[in-house]
Amino acid sequence: MHGRQRVSAALWTALVVATALVAGPMAGESRADFILTGNQHLDVTTSHLTGTLGLDNATLDAGETSSVDIQSGGSVTNVYAYDYTTVDFTGGSSTYTRAYDLATVNMSSGSCSYVYLFNEAVMYLSDGTAGRIQPQASADGVIVNMSGGSTTRLMTAVATTGTVTANLSGGTVGRLYVENPKFAANIYTDDYTLGAGLSVVGNRLYGTGLLTGKWLSGEAMSVLLYAYGDPDGPGGPLEIANNATVLLVPEPATMALLGLGLVGLVSRRRRN
Repeated sequence: MHGRQRVSAALWTALVVATALVAGPMAGESRADFILTGNQHLDVTTSHLTGTLGLDNATLDAGETSSVDIQSGGSVTNVYAYDYTTVDFTGGSSTYTRAYDLATVNMSSGSCSYVYLFNEAVMYLSDGTAGRIQPQASADGVIVNMSGGSTTRLMTAVATTGTVTANLSGGTVGRLYVENPKFAANIYTDDYTLGAGLSVVGNRLYGTGLLTGKWLSGEAMSVLLYAYGDPDGPGGPLEIANNATVLLVPEPATMALLGLGLVGLVSRRRRN
């Protein structure tokens, strides 16, 4: 089942429906809002208030595969993506992007202030800036793949009870929140420095603090592990920092050797 959290206000819904009736079923740049259904595609090069892809109903529709490309000069204040739809950022911007069901968000350039991921949505960040990436309470199977770009915060909603996985192989993470036990992060590096407050047992990272070094690609790495809470009170950062599973993943060849038990042949560059 793919439950939905409805976030659209009645006024916004009425506006979108009215606009769709005037503009017709095909997407166009001349209207302030757009609705894409079926397998429609829209290149956004101007400003829009709201864009919706797919159908906001209680069932997952495999026929809803529409896509939008927010290009340089284009902007959409609010984006809602449902079903199997795709939102691409290739130079443009959005304030809020919400991806539900099995929708996909691809960012290769451009920016979005807030990316909210629901259900089993997936995000790929290879370049550009995602201010905050946050799987929501209904997330269960959400995946964030980050190979470049930057985000100020990668965090799960406090009420999230489903699984969330982040695969980090490049870019800069301002804060990686590590208090949710349903959250797992794989950090692809074998050349790193542990900041104050961090420790490693096997390949699992514990605590809070700044992790620096190099990604497997050789590019500079910076990830700040962070947790909410009053440092001096119950449930403070030191008590909840290890709830999430954060793993340091070395190069594939190293993993293969470890799998064969040839630990003595593996040289890892670890600096504390």
